[in-house]
Amino acid sequence: MSAAAPGGAGSGGVGPSRVGVVAGCSRLGDAIRRHLEDEGFGISAFHGLDEGLRGGASLAAIIAELAADPGTAAIVLVGDPPDPAAAELVAGAPKPVIAHIAESAPGCAEARAARTALVCAGALVCRTPTAVPHAVRAGLRTDGAALK
Repeated sequence: MSAAAPGGAGSGGVGPSRVGVVAGCSRLGDAIRRHLEDEGFGISAFHGLDEGLRGGASLAAIIAELAADPGTAAIVLVGDPPDPAAAELVAGAPKPVIAHIAESAPGCAEARAARTALVCAGALVCRTPTAVPHAVRAGLRTDGAALK
C-alpha cells in the first residue's frame, strides 16, 4: 500500500490518526507502522516510496502535505538511507520529525551522514525500529502536542 487517507485504511482503528510515515522501504515502513500501532498511535498516512511516488508526487510534496495536515501530529521517515534532500525538507518542520535510517552494511558512511544531517535539521533519529514509537512520544511531549 503506498498511501492511506487520513483516518482511513492503515489507521488500524487505533485512536486518532496521528503519525504520517514516509518509507523508502515499504517492508521496513510496515514494521515501524505496526510498532506505532502497537503503542497506540494511529497512522494518518503511509507512503511506501519504493512502490513509486503516488501521482508523481515528490518527496518534498509528501513531507509538505504531512506538515500541513491537521490530522498528522508527527512525521516518521524510514530509509536505507533516505533521500539526501530529506534533511533539508524537514528542517524547520512545524511538527516533530522522527527518522530511522537502516544500514545496508554495518558502519555505512552514507547512513551515518544521513543521520547526522537529519539530527542537524532537528529530527529525532532512532537506531532501531522499535525505538520509533518512543521517539514519537518524546517528540510530541517536547513539541507540546497531546500524545493521543
